[in-house]
Amino acid sequence: MPIASFIMTLDRHDPEQIIRNCQCDSEVEVHGLDNAGQAVLVIDAASSRRLEELATRLHQLDGVLSLVPVYLNAEDEIARIESGELRPEFSFGRKSEKPAPLS
Repeated sequence: MPIASFIMTLDRHDPEQIIRNCQCDSEVEVHGLDNAGQAVLVIDAASSRRLEELATRLHQLDGVLSLVPVYLNAEDEIARIESGELRPEFSFGRKSEKPAPLS
């Protein structure tokens, strides 16, 4: 399960409402909001794809000015890829290329 932290910069108009909108997903935790309109968020997702989906949704919320990743840990998912239990859905080249072999 990947876990990542982000710094989110919010419009100062109604930051509390933006924070409430962020917390609609149980995988998203908000760990503070300062007077400058910056919040610390943690996403604990089931997969890298889900993490990306949540980050994209959060970044597109009204009033969100930026969403910057600070930390990412995906050791569990990497171990599953290395063991062959999970096959990533991406390639290491151009989008038109087939997925890269893992060994």
